[in-house]
Amino acid sequence: MSGIQHDFLREKRESEGLPSMAQMLPSRAALLRLGCLIGGSLLLGVVGLTGLIWSQHEANKGIAQKVDETKRQLKSARERSEQQEIRLNQVNGANRKRAIDLATLRSSAALLGELQLRTPEKVQIRSVQLGDTALQVKGVAVEPMAFSRINALQLSLKQSPLLAKDISLTKVERLVAVTKPLPVEKGKIAMAEYTPTSVAFELNAPLATLKPQQKAAVLRVLGAEGMASRLELLQREGLLP
Repeated sequence: MSGIQHDFLREKRESEGLPSMAQMLPSRAALLRLGCLIGGSLLLGVVGLTGLIWSQHEANKGIAQKVDETKRQLKSARERSEQQEIRLNQVNGANRKRAIDLATLRSSAALLGELQLRTPEKVQIRSVQLGDTALQVKGVAVEPMAFSRINALQLSLKQSPLLAKDISLTKVERLVAVTKPLPVEKGKIAMAEYTPTSVAFELNAPLATLKPQQKAAVLRVLGAEGMASRLELLQREGLLP
């Protein structure tokens, strides 16, 4: 029993001059094969394009991982470099401090030597304090002419190349004579310690501002060859300002 095919668009086809359904049926298989071929080609193209995109994505992912690893290595190297720089600065700072302390110590010895040489007779230096910018001197001058002795000390210190010229007298106090009995053993003559009238004083002597080369030259004049050589060495090594 043959099937009956109904062409519901026959009149439409005829009015538009299109071939009838009976005429189209022989080419149906060819059209289906063509459609399958086109559809399969499109599907293969999509699959291929998807594979290419996935492959490129994986390649980009690997590149991104390498870039991240390089960034981490650079960050780690930068941190190590910063830590080494901090340690180097700490070492350099410690070296400079030791050098400055060493230079200050040598200058202190020279200053004490200068003070000892320039102290007049009957003037006793009781304490010396070296600050960052000045030398504080405390002492006692014996009467008579105590004030003249103190003035002579001021004038003499002004001639020192290690001190500035504006040396000032910051404190003066007259001390009365004192007689103090000394302990004696039984059967011996009693003795007493007599302290004559004197004047206690304090001097402020600002330090001269000298460059390392100038200070070394002054130390050589004072006969401190070793101190001058060490100062010049510290200067050459860049450890002094």
